[in-house]
Amino acid sequence: MEDRSVVMVGKWLGFVVWLFYLSYEVWVRKGRGKSWQAEENTDQSTTRLIRRWLLFWTVSVSFLAVTGFLLPLSLQTLPWEVVAACLSIMLTGCSLRYSAMTVLGESFSRTLKVREDQRLIRHGVYSVLRHPGYAANLCVWVPLIFLETRSPVVVAFFLLSFAYVYRRRILSEEQMLRNAFPQEYPDYEKRTGRLIPYLI
Repeated sequence: MEDRSVVMVGKWLGFVVWLFYLSYEVWVRKGRGKSWQAEENTDQSTTRLIRRWLLFWTVSVSFLAVTGFLLPLSLQTLPWEVVAACLSIMLTGCSLRYSAMTVLGESFSRTLKVREDQRLIRHGVYSVLRHPGYAANLCVWVPLIFLETRSPVVVAFFLLSFAYVYRRRILSEEQMLRNAFPQEYPDYEKRTGRLIPYLI
């Protein structure tokens, strides 16, 4: 297969995997219309910030995928091995997100809140990661951005924006859980990584 054909196949397969990822999210949240509405004292506006961030990148990726617009400093071609690796990482992210949402069950929420009867989840993917859902987002979005733009500059910008948005979210969420589970959560933090097992 020619290099340009590999790039086009990678772009569209990546776009299809991403659409599946988004569709699954919407399907799981069906009937949870109020999940975007958070109490400011616990959420610290992070839900609103993430929603705007997602909207920006969703529109940007859709535009790049549909128009085929190529940014300056973008790579003209990609080896099929790189395309295959990107798609594999995206599928891993989909699987990780599904696992995280399944393990959480009724405790899953778009906003930061703890139910009265909630227990600290420490099994499944949560036995090694405290935020597998956010790690899954990273696994899906980074390869997607690279496949659609072929620009290391855009990927770097995406990672900076991800770090800014999700750092606020993670710190707020962890403080909420420390307050809710003062005996259990500190020990759980010591045994798990935030986004990458045993590293971050």
